Amino acid sequence: MDTTPNREWIGHSVIISLLSAILFSPATLAFKPTRDDGHVGITRDGIQDITRISSTGQEMKFSERALKELRVHSA
Repeated sequence: MDTTPNREWIGHSVIISLLSAILFSPATLAFKPTRDDGHVGITRDGIQDITRISSTGQEMKFSERALKELRVHSA
């Protein structure tokens, strides 16, 4: 009795299962190509709360215009 076709079928099933697990994992879905999800949203959310104090004591942070420009030019 030849079991080669069964082994090939099992091998293909394993490969398809592994590829599905990689392609549809939550880590992969975090980088969706939409503007607000994925990298652009992560970057915008990350920089909107950054503030710095200048040598004169003035607080500086990214303006709404700068955040909009980042969204437009990063996508």
